[in-house]
Amino acid sequence: MDSEQLLWEDFRKGSEKAFEQLYAKFYHVLFDYAVRFSPDKALVKDCIQELFIEIWEKRRHIAQVSSVKGYLFVSIRRKIFRKLATKENQPQHIDSEYQFTVVPPHDAVLIRNEQHRQQTALLEKHVSNLSPRQKEVIFLKFHGDLSYQEISEIMELKDPRYARQIIYRILDKLREVMKIS
Repeated sequence: MDSEQLLWEDFRKGSEKAFEQLYAKFYHVLFDYAVRFSPDKALVKDCIQELFIEIWEKRRHIAQVSSVKGYLFVSIRRKIFRKLATKENQPQHIDSEYQFTVVPPHDAVLIRNEQHRQQTALLEKHVSNLSPRQKEVIFLKFHGDLSYQEISEIMELKDPRYARQIIYRILDKLREVMKIS
């Protein structure tokens, strides 16, 4: 069992300290993920708060999970979609053409020269042309650091190989465009 799973187990047993540590550890990554579905930061913060309140209240009934981060990503994704559906009086069906934006991570290295800036602009142009679903897969893999199995569960793909194929196709396409070998 890794440290996250031990923390999760302590939380399930009622440890407030473990709960606080989970919240502190995952709040920012959940916020970064959820804000891509809705630019309404207040809504996103409310959803994260509600998620943590719900899991605290239901902690004794929540099973041990193979990935704490994966469980929280799935939970916040569903909560955001439900809130947006309720907010817009739309059915709760998740449309495959939902909006998902990708922004560079906060700790991105500053661009040091003009050639690098041009390459970055070209890459961003091509990433912006990806479908929302492709952008989400890329985010989950490279920003969320999730496994293909976790990505397939979050995105409700039938097989983890689909997530892997999507990522490899995107990377091949970007390499071709960027002429990177």
